[in-house]
Amino acid sequence: MVNLLTGMRGMAFSLLPLSLLLLFSCLALVSGSPGFRVDKVPEGLLVSQVTRPLNPVRKGDLIVAVDGIPYDRLLAALVTGPRGLQPPATITLLRGGERIRLGLRLAPLPPAACLAIAWPHLLLITVFLFLAGIALLRAPPGQPVHLFALMLFGFATSIASTLVSHFSLLQPVAVSLSFFVLMVSNWIAFGAWAHFICRFPPERDLLRTRRWPVPLFYLLPLVLSVTVGLYEAGPSPAFWGWMQRLRNLFVPLIIVGAFGKHLLDYLRLSSSLARNQLKLPLAAYWLSFGPYLFLYLLPNLVVGHPFIPFRWVLISGLALPMAYMVALLRYRLLGVDRLISRVLAHIILVIALTLLYSVFLVEIKRWFWGREVVSEELFLLFLILVALLFNPLARRVQAVIDRVVFHHRSDDSYLLAGFSRKMASSLHMEQLARVLTEELADGFRLSRAALLTIDENGCRLYPGDAAMGERAWEKGRLLHRLGHGDPCLFTLAAGDDPELQPELAEIRRAGYSLVLGLRGSAQLVGVLLLGARRDGHLFSDQDLRTFSTLANQAAIALENAMRYESLEASKRDMQELFAKVVQSEKLAALGEMTAVLAHELKNPLAIIRSSAQYLAGGDRPAPVREEMLGYIIEEVDDLNRVVSNLLGLARFRPPLFGPVDLERELPALVDRWLRSEGHNPAVTIRVTLDGAIPTLYADGKQLEQVFHNLLANGEEAMPDGGAIEIRVRGRARDVEITIRDHGPGISGRDLDKVFRKFFTTREEGLGLGLPVCRQIVRAHNGEISLDNAAGGGAVVTLRLPCHPLGHA
Repeated sequence: MVNLLTGMRGMAFSLLPLSLLLLFSCLALVSGSPGFRVDKVPEGLLVSQVTRPLNPVRKGDLIVAVDGIPYDRLLAALVTGPRGLQPPATITLLRGGERIRLGLRLAPLPPAACLAIAWPHLLLITVFLFLAGIALLRAPPGQPVHLFALMLFGFATSIASTLVSHFSLLQPVAVSLSFFVLMVSNWIAFGAWAHFICRFPPERDLLRTRRWPVPLFYLLPLVLSVTVGLYEAGPSPAFWGWMQRLRNLFVPLIIVGAFGKHLLDYLRLSSSLARNQLKLPLAAYWLSFGPYLFLYLLPNLVVGHPFIPFRWVLISGLALPMAYMVALLRYRLLGVDRLISRVLAHIILVIALTLLYSVFLVEIKRWFWGREVVSEELFLLFLILVALLFNPLARRVQAVIDRVVFHHRSDDSYLLAGFSRKMASSLHMEQLARVLTEELADGFRLSRAALLTIDENGCRLYPGDAAMGERAWEKGRLLHRLGHGDPCLFTLAAGDDPELQPELAEIRRAGYSLVLGLRGSAQLVGVLLLGARRDGHLFSDQDLRTFSTLANQAAIALENAMRYESLEASKRDMQELFAKVVQSEKLAALGEMTAVLAHELKNPLAIIRSSAQYLAGGDRPAPVREEMLGYIIEEVDDLNRVVSNLLGLARFRPPLFGPVDLERELPALVDRWLRSEGHNPAVTIRVTLDGAIPTLYADGKQLEQVFHNLLANGEEAMPDGGAIEIRVRGRARDVEITIRDHGPGISGRDLDKVFRKFFTTREEGLGLGLPVCRQIVRAHNGEISLDNAAGGGAVVTLRLPCHPLGHA
């Protein structure tokens, strides 16, 4: 609805230039043509072209009066009269310092001739109105599009008013109407232009908080022109001549100021997209105002007449509004450099071919055929050469401009082919990830690159040191967008998707600019994250095509690597299953062995210990007695520990539940451990009780065995000393106990094996401590887990229910 209303307002504004065009065309058809064309200059009407020899005028004659009305009064005819529309009878002109009065003859102007004169104006007005309409309807929010449209409507009205000079309508009312419309429309157009420049681009809006300068843009040229005119001529008719002189006085200032403001914006903007939005208008300024400033306006102000017709100025001036429209629509901002280089290449070639035809071919013509007329043959030969050579030459010139001016890579096909071979030969995930991260960033000269893989187990990020927050990406909006139509997304442009904006912002903070979806045969299998270019340039459309092709090939390679990884995992699972079967058989045999071993060794151990105690009380020499007794007791304790562990696995005794007060029992247990021979004096143990600890119903002896095993493991992990931290926290239905050491921790591949029977990483030991602990904890309906602590070391977590049998 808003776009419709905007379009209707634009149509209403467009009626004025179209109405003027129709009015002047009808007047020319009715009154006829004098056979020459004029341009308004400060001193009069300059004859710029003679089309038919109806009147004895020459190119360069200056018409200073019409029907005896001086030029100054002619400009003010709408105000001072006369106001008739009848064709004039005489004109007065200056030629070489001589003042000549001539009778004016007019010839009927056929409609075809009228159209031949009016069509360039109609075309330019249509183009301006079309650009304004497209900008009003399609420009994204936040752009000063209404000021751009007002500027174009003003210029379209100015173009329509110049039709009087091209038709050579010398009626005072027509000349005066053209003068006033041209003057006012110029003031409005250039005021809107200055207003637009101050607000474009939106990232550098100079009027966001200051509104007071806005009236100056539209009133200052009028006030200054009227003031200077009155100062120089007073209220005489010469005042209007001064208004004609001053009409374009501020144009150079606006052009230079606009160009300088855009150039300053370009240097100060940090956003690459915003800078690209300015590149095309900056380049278009030279093409639009170079001819106008140096070949039309300055000569008109200095020598009194321009060097080129105003029609050429209008045609060259189309470049700037077209560039502004493209910038407002933010269309193909990534390809601005290529677009500029392509236009420059074509301009260079057109100029070169024009010079070639006007100089080189003319010399060949004279050399071969003297002065005979062979232009048709030469022109045909020239057209054939242009058709054959233009495109190849344009591509070469554009490549040189891209490399020298914009520092673009000339060709990425070799890089793309090389990466295709590397990806096709990478079956292992780590190898493929290295190609798509480290080698890709180095090859294409990017700041960084990362790979996010997606499978049934979740997301994995490569390289391992890449950081993108703690977000669950597999459930986010980004993967949904990439998997349902969007091949790539820029982190700077989230569009109108509020759910996507925080995800792209997080990726942007991690240093990535472009996100490419890697879509496999059935679904999204990964995401390729690319950082900015090292040369500081924004990604071009050619870069996007290259990376899109690379992403398609990377998706195939990633899918193959995932399948290979799945096969490897299946192979490992089968090997582990086989090992479990073997281990089960070993355990069965070990169970039988422990029963026999316990039966055979229990009595001998008792006899050895009682004999050792008897020997300790005899009259043996002290050194021998103590050495023997120490040896016997140590061996007996070791054998008893082995037997106890074996018996614990082979014939586990159910716990005898009873009340256990951890607030009292746990410090006492630790104190007994500190005085035992198995304790390492270099290790300190600290117990922390978080709040009130409820009473447990458990087997105190079995829990003491669990704590002794865990403390022994913790101290064995720190042979050079350290600290063990025991923290107890009471909860609603259970008690949580954590025991943490500061040793080297457990390797990732061993974390899921630590509770297996007979698994150990030490050269000595049976690997039965943790399995016994888990057996006891499970018998109490509790849970036990082991993991690596965040700051180093290992942490064991026990959760024991207060009432394991369910009674309160």
